[in-house]
Amino acid sequence: MDMVFMVQNFPTIISLCFGKNSHSASFQLGWCNHMFENRLMYSSLHATDNQFFAKVLFAIDSTLQIHWRSCCTSSDRESVNDKVLLMHETQDLILRHNFIQQLPKSITERFIVPEDNKDKFKFGKNGLKNNPNNDNYGAKDIITN
Repeated sequence: MDMVFMVQNFPTIISLCFGKNSHSASFQLGWCNHMFENRLMYSSLHATDNQFFAKVLFAIDSTLQIHWRSCCTSSDRESVNDKVLLMHETQDLILRHNFIQQLPKSITERFIVPEDNKDKFKFGKNGLKNNPNNDNYGAKDIITN
C-alpha cells in the first residue's frame, strides 16, 4: 500500500503543473486506480519479486518522460505522442502475471548486496544490518522494503 499512497500523491503534483484534466494527470490517476483495485495482486507479485514495485514505477516514470519530451519537442499539439500513455496492455500483463520490465543497473544495484560483502551482512526486521556492530551500515544504500 505504500506504493499506492506514494503514486496517489503524484497526480496531485501533475494536476498542479499541467491541469486536472491533462493527459498526464489522467494517465497517473488511471494507474492509481489500477493499483488500488488490484492491490492484493500487486502485493502477491511483490512477494515473489522484490523488484516488482520498482519495475512498475519505472515503467510509469519512463512513459511520462517520453510523453513530456514529446510535448517539449513537438511543434504543435497534434504532433505530441499521446499514444505512449495508453498502457492498458501493460496493466493486463500485470494481471496475467506476465509483466516484464528491465530496470537500469543504477536501480538494480540498490537491491543486491555485492558478493564480496555477502558474508558481512544479514537482514533484520529493520533492514540490512552489519553483524559485528549491529548498526545500519549500508542500509541507506540498499532498498530492503
